[in-house]
Amino acid sequence: MVFSGYSSTNNVTQAAITRDAAIGLGIPEDDIFILEKPSTTEEEALEYTSAFGNKKATLILVTSDIHMPRSMYLFRKMVWIQ
Repeated sequence: MVFSGYSSTNNVTQAAITRDAAIGLGIPEDDIFILEKPSTTEEEALEYTSAFGNKKATLILVTSDIHMPRSMYLFRKMVWIQ
């Protein structure tokens, strides 16, 4: 699992908060990777590609319904096309 999200207040990042919640639900910590620096969806897609490459793999992208089309566009563009 990959969680992302920065902190606009320089405190605990959203990625760390969701990682901790997943661990609390029983997901092994070794199965979790966090991206704490990106502050935009475009930066998230770029950092994901940096961390994992652009291999064609199954990716389940989770975001809000209003944000999903843009997120899917950016991840398809950055992750699978580069």
